[in-house]
Amino acid sequence: MVRKKRKLPKIVMGVIVLLVVMFALSTCGEDSSASAEPWPTGPLAQMLPSMDRECASVFEMDDSLSIRVEDNVSKADYDDYVAKCKERGFVVDAQEASESYRAYNAEGYLLELAYHSFDKGQIDIDLEASKVSGALVWPTSGLATLLPDPGKSKGMVSSDSSDYFEAYVGEMSLEEYSAYVDACIELGFDVDYSKNDESYQASDASGNSLRVEYEGFQTMRVSIQAVESSSDSLNGGVVDDSQTTPDVSAQTDSEGIDPAFKEALDSYESFMDGYIQFMQAYNESTDTASLLTEYTKWMSDYADMACKIDAINQDDLNSEELAYYTEVTGRVSAKLAEAAVTV
Repeated sequence: MVRKKRKLPKIVMGVIVLLVVMFALSTCGEDSSASAEPWPTGPLAQMLPSMDRECASVFEMDDSLSIRVEDNVSKADYDDYVAKCKERGFVVDAQEASESYRAYNAEGYLLELAYHSFDKGQIDIDLEASKVSGALVWPTSGLATLLPDPGKSKGMVSSDSSDYFEAYVGEMSLEEYSAYVDACIELGFDVDYSKNDESYQASDASGNSLRVEYEGFQTMRVSIQAVESSSDSLNGGVVDDSQTTPDVSAQTDSEGIDPAFKEALDSYESFMDGYIQFMQAYNESTDTASLLTEYTKWMSDYADMACKIDAINQDDLNSEELAYYTEVTGRVSAKLAEAAVTV
């Protein structure tokens, strides 16, 4: 829901939303084939091979596309689809496991595939446009000033507020990424650190939390969250004083981030980005009645997504997974607050 609704009476809209959310929450995990959609035909979808099947869900924005197919997808079907995607050019910086595939094409579009053998078998397909095709202007105020200027001209600042900053930097080789991490350490981001070849996370003496990742395709993502926002909860950017950020430093294990776990959180963030974009369009529309069907679908799918995120047991996470969980949910909360959208 949003803070400001137009056209439809509040009572009517409230009843509709309540029924939609109650229905969706009561059917978490149930077969969604009844709401099947045709294979998308938009610009991003045309970059991918079609499975010639109906989809359980489709979320298509200008710069991202998410498809879920639950139509009795076998492992052989999945392997065949991966092969067809490779033929389409998604082979740059590829990372492949038995049931997951991640690669860029020559233009920097990122494709992520995941196969799930449970129930009838399903495949999740996510495609994102390059985040580093535009011009990068490094901010001269705010949280960005606590970090080294990467000195690159390609990229984008995706979030810049008083409590959270995130940027994607292009034309960064792995060696340059490593040098950037070293520069962050020299600036004092060395408290409770965790480091591997392609990711680094640490805090400074004030408690500001940094994460730097090499994402492939000569792309680096850097984010910093101010200590003041560390108590934000998952509930739509609403601060919950009864909850605080888990004490990552108290976790002594460091086993890396499970790819399936990371994929789930990344899918959650991607979904919420689309949700925010739609709700902003809804707020600005002068004919919200025409958007009611799409609105109720977003609410239903949000409830399904929330079920999956709520099912994550933080006690089962290692230190890196817990830190990433905190980072992603905090980042989503910040985006919701910045966009004045709640759920």
